[in-house]
Amino acid sequence: MNLQFSEIKQFIKSSGIFLIGNVVSKAAMVVLLPLYTNYISADDLGYYDLSVTCITLIATAMYFEIWTVALRYMYTGVDGGPDLEAIRCCGIIFCMSTVPYAMLCTAAILFDVVPFAVLIFLYGISMNLANFAAFLSRGLGHNIEFAVSGVINTGVTIFLNVVFIAALRFPYPALYIAGAIGCLTQFLYLMLRLHLPQFLRGPIPSHECVTKVLIYALPLCVNSTAFWLQTSFGKVVLNMMFGDSANGIYSIGSKFSVALSLLTGCFTYAWQDLAFSHGSDSQGGGFYTRAVGLYTCLIALGAAGLLPLIKLVFPLLVSEGYSSAASTIPLFIVVASLSAVSTFIGNIFYAVDETKTIFYSALLAATVNVLLSWPLIHFFGINGVNLATSIGFAIGIVYRVFRLKDAAGLRFEKRVILSFAPLALSCVLFIFGSIQLNAAFFVVFVSVGVGLWIKKR
Repeated sequence: MNLQFSEIKQFIKSSGIFLIGNVVSKAAMVVLLPLYTNYISADDLGYYDLSVTCITLIATAMYFEIWTVALRYMYTGVDGGPDLEAIRCCGIIFCMSTVPYAMLCTAAILFDVVPFAVLIFLYGISMNLANFAAFLSRGLGHNIEFAVSGVINTGVTIFLNVVFIAALRFPYPALYIAGAIGCLTQFLYLMLRLHLPQFLRGPIPSHECVTKVLIYALPLCVNSTAFWLQTSFGKVVLNMMFGDSANGIYSIGSKFSVALSLLTGCFTYAWQDLAFSHGSDSQGGGFYTRAVGLYTCLIALGAAGLLPLIKLVFPLLVSEGYSSAASTIPLFIVVASLSAVSTFIGNIFYAVDETKTIFYSALLAATVNVLLSWPLIHFFGINGVNLATSIGFAIGIVYRVFRLKDAAGLRFEKRVILSFAPLALSCVLFIFGSIQLNAAFFVVFVSVGVGLWIKKR
């Protein structure tokens, strides 16, 4: 089955809606760079970034990433509508998960092992509440409200960050408070705007239903842990070897990869909707083959054009104290590209109910990253983190592609790999070329791209 015109039209429409929300939400990280680099030391920023990374793992794993499960069951009920009993099961699991989460928070406070534990754990549960409401709104087809809620979250967070850090000169823990309030604002907006509590009310689900949902969710819980090891374990190693300051530099470099996620995030959300609606009815492989090939080329070429732009704006956004972060950006863009392709392919496994394969591939990539992080960080410093992560993602993608040959008939065309050649050239020019040379490359790159598009039409 190939991509039909109506599906492409819906995909583009959904992507546009998600892009609006994503542009505002993700752009906040770039907008806040002058605030971070001028008012917060590298040591403090390093601890903040590492603590957020760790609480994201804890909160996601302890809650079994139940919001993704809820989204899946929004399409499996009668006539393709929500499976209300399964969704109520997700709500029960969310509430049950809060108990051990609160116990862990209490232990951290009593034993005083984590600085600012209360604020960190508050941020974690606020993030989970926002995710749960956001994924329910997506499952109901309220993509505009979903995008608006993200904008509200971002707007509140930016405003409070500026007030707390720049105006009132509060210390960096105020960042946790601003983030938590932003997430809670998004949660309340969606709950009230879409009347989401009505989908969680009703008869208490059967024990069998809760067990079924939990079994479906368990691989996702382990997968979340594996994904964290794949993408964030290097931060811990970096921090152990070089301290909070190095992690602060790493954090600033990572913010520029967010620019690529403006492109990848909106397409991923739209792809989830489209893939989940197809499920396993695309066994011929044509539908998934064309989608994966098109997406991979788009990401690789988009990343190639993005790097010279970052080269131009970096000095305007980052203070001199963080200037060394520039050398980390090309590999951050490579990691973001591979991560996007991996996630895109992984969503096919969700659609065909093969979540165990997601776990195995994530575990493989995580194992590679863990094994390579120590030696690569030792030899290459901060860039060693992204080298290990890139290799892990690449191996995980290869594994997923081979598994999808059997599960969905996917064929990964070799010519798609060639689309990464411009990205490799762009990385070299970013590292060794001047701003003028990067600007010239961008003009030529865009001109050639527009010319080929016109010729094809």
